[in-house]
Amino acid sequence: MNKKTNLSAPSIVDVAKMADVSLGTVSRIMNGNKSVRPELRLKVFKVAHALGFVPRTQVRRIGVVTGHR
Repeated sequence: MNKKTNLSAPSIVDVAKMADVSLGTVSRIMNGNKSVRPELRLKVFKVAHALGFVPRTQVRRIGVVTGHR
């Protein structure tokens, strides 16, 4: 989880660190870019799931996050 508190939702930075990939790689995967190797994509998705990571766009869709876009 991120350094703010133990109750904070995991961030894309947390996923990148745990999966040992760059922030850009996680971003490309979460945005559906197909240029990332399938095995790396699977690794990142497994880490994201294990951390309970929810991409911000999904959070916005369900109305949890409010504010400016």
